[in-house]
Amino acid sequence: MPAIQSICVFCGSSPGLDPAFGRAARDLGRLLAERQITLIYGGGHVGLMGLIADATLDTGGEGAPAHQKQITANAAKRKPPPVTTTFPAAGTAQACRAR
Repeated sequence: MPAIQSICVFCGSSPGLDPAFGRAARDLGRLLAERQITLIYGGGHVGLMGLIADATLDTGGEGAPAHQKQITANAAKRKPPPVTTTFPAAGTAQACRAR
């Protein structure tokens, strides 16, 4: 089986009710960076998605935001990495699987 090169992750724009969710999100982000797996994510900087993205990028990993055609101003606080892929909102999951 070939090594995983990238993973597409979409999750909540809130931190969740249990602090364990935030810890798990940060752990996942660090693990992706350590294993040199590119994070493909919604591009936002809030909630669990933001925690995963921050941990991945802050640990030296790579992230590629899969922006939907419209993203709220609140979720767009993170400066996107140099590589950005845009998918139509309805086909985002399918496009990530194809990548």
